[in-house]
Formats: sequence, C-alpha cells, structure tokens
Amino acid sequence: MMAAVELVSLRMLADYLEVVGAGRTSVARWALGLASEHSRSPREVQLRLVWLLDAGLPRPLVNCPVLDLSGRLLGIADLLDETAGLVVEFDGGEHRRARRHAKDLGKDEKLRRVGLEVTRVSGPDLADTGLVVDRLMAARRRALLQSPEERRWVAVPPDDDLHDRILVREAMHAQHEHWADLPVPDIREIRGF
Repeated sequence: MMAAVELVSLRMLADYLEVVGAGRTSVARWALGLASEHSRSPREVQLRLVWLLDAGLPRPLVNCPVLDLSGRLLGIADLLDETAGLVVEFDGGEHRRARRHAKDLGKDEKLRRVGLEVTRVSGPDLADTGLVVDRLMAARRRALLQSPEERRWVAVPPDDDLHDRILVREAMHAQHEHWADLPVPDIREIRGF
C-alpha cells in the first residue's frame, strides 16, 4: 500500500531490507517477490495472493489497461492472466452502488465482447479461500487461451517505473526547498523605483 500512494518502491524496500540484513532471509525475499507496485487496495492484494499461493496460477498483470485492436480502452483489469485471457475483478463495497455497478457491467461486457473471460470476487468471498480458488479455476477453464495472434485485445502493462518517479519527485522537492530558502528580491530595487 506504500507503493500505491507512491511513498516507497519495491527497489527501495529491497535496498532497505539489505541494509538491515533482512534481505538475506528467504522469507523477506519471498514476500518481496510477491509484491506489486500496481496494487490499489489491501483486498486486491489479498485476492492476488489467493490467486498465486492458493490457486497456484501464474503471476497476473495488476491493474493493467486492456485495449481493443483499434486502441480503445475497454477497461483496466484488476488482475489479468494474459495467457489464458482471464480478467479477475475485486468488488469492494463501492461496487454495490447502482452507478458503479452499472459501470462494472458495461466494462465486463466490453471485455467479453473481445473474448476475455471475466469473473468477480467480493470482499465477503475472500473469507472463503476455497470458494475463491474454485471460482478462479472455473473461470480459467472457461477462458479461451488464445494465442496473441488470435486475440482481439491487447494488454498494455504499466511501463512506468515507480522508483524513478519517486526519485524525480524527491529531487524536484529538494530543488523547490532550495529556491524557497533564497530571499526574494524586491522588484522596486531592480527597476530603480
């Protein structure tokens, strides 16, 4: 969640773990290997961990834009198994509001129209890991498993580097602080007023 608010990158965390010696432990390396800088909520992370650890599915793309072949955005997939053509959406409480629910249904329809299988998991579902695993596995069996040439959609994983963005922001902040500490000249003195 610290990455979601762009305070820490995974590279920064790995460096910190090395400094304190925890990076040498298999548990720390294992946990860091499961992390994603693109997760947006703790429950989405929990769903991704069920996907990886309990269902044993391949690492998904996280919050990945999906386009049709004309380049139009169909939606941003919470989890995307690009190989299978499977989109898994986590529905928190805000998804139960009428307007949001209608938007979700439209997104699902657009994704299905191009051959993607879509399934949803809600907050209460996460209390039953077996239920979620069964839903994920059933959805993956329904997925088309098309080759990239057969697909009518394109995944566009975020290519930005959180680490670099944080460093640039910190450098800009330091520069701002430097200039903010300098006295502001009196324009009247410069113009001779």
